[in-house]
Amino acid sequence: MNSYLREFNDWYSALRQACGQIEAKPSDDQSIFVGHVLRQDLAGLEFTRIRTNVGQIVSRGLRNSTKSDAVDDSNCFLVVQQSGRSKLTQLGVSIDLVPGDVAYMDSSNDCEIIPLGLMEHVSIHLDRQQVQRLLPQGLNRIGKLSRSGASGRLIHMLVGQICTGELDHHASFGDGPAVQDALTALLGPALKQAADETIHAQSLGLEGCLLRQAKKVIESSLADPCLSPVKVANRLNISVRQLYRLFEDQDDSVSRYIQQARLRGAATDLGNFQLRDKSVTEIAYTWGFSDSAHFSRSFKKQFDVAPRDYRAQTHH
Repeated sequence: MNSYLREFNDWYSALRQACGQIEAKPSDDQSIFVGHVLRQDLAGLEFTRIRTNVGQIVSRGLRNSTKSDAVDDSNCFLVVQQSGRSKLTQLGVSIDLVPGDVAYMDSSNDCEIIPLGLMEHVSIHLDRQQVQRLLPQGLNRIGKLSRSGASGRLIHMLVGQICTGELDHHASFGDGPAVQDALTALLGPALKQAADETIHAQSLGLEGCLLRQAKKVIESSLADPCLSPVKVANRLNISVRQLYRLFEDQDDSVSRYIQQARLRGAATDLGNFQLRDKSVTEIAYTWGFSDSAHFSRSFKKQFDVAPRDYRAQTHH
């Protein structure tokens, strides 16, 4: 057995003693192994510090354990990424952690931690029953805590002081349970804030996708003189009001976008010397304008020059 595997096995044994039902796999690069485990206590508040470049750590939840497994189901955890990067996965949800990130994890279900190189994180133990009583219904068993709300900011500040040892010399009997009560009380609002931000981000992503699709539909239908917001909305299977809102969020409107796209296409054709034999009216009709006078007025308003003069200038 090489030195890497010996050091890995020693660390793995210490990890299981500290954390219970844990599985770990070496990394593909077995040149140098780094692994440290330290179980700590702040006046009754327990936390575990793990530093390693191992390939994978898997926490087997109570649901997948056997009767012979010694599984402690009394705790859930705040995972604080101290250095390096890692990926935390549970119940199909994956979270990327960078230094300073804090995530909530309930270990009653399997959880996978993949260090991306050398990383260090701290797991702060919280009483599961107490957390479950206070958590809003329907929240994920895993979630990264946002700093945007007051509760999330307070959690980040408090766990930062725990991890750096700033509170060690000030803690006395009874402080540990009190700190845990504070973290638990703040956890529900912080997770709710994080869930709301995720939903908002997903909504923005969906709206951005719909807006791109709407623009593609418009740009492929510019020759249709009857192109309208109703037609575009029907093609996308959304309401006309929703279509209007997509463009309004960009300080634009559907009708204005259609007209400007037509004018840009007409300007390109007017500047194309190979189309010099086509009249201005023909080019206007090609791009969906049904009234040449209206086209001329709109073109001059957009480009500050009449279509015929624009063609003459670009050809010259």
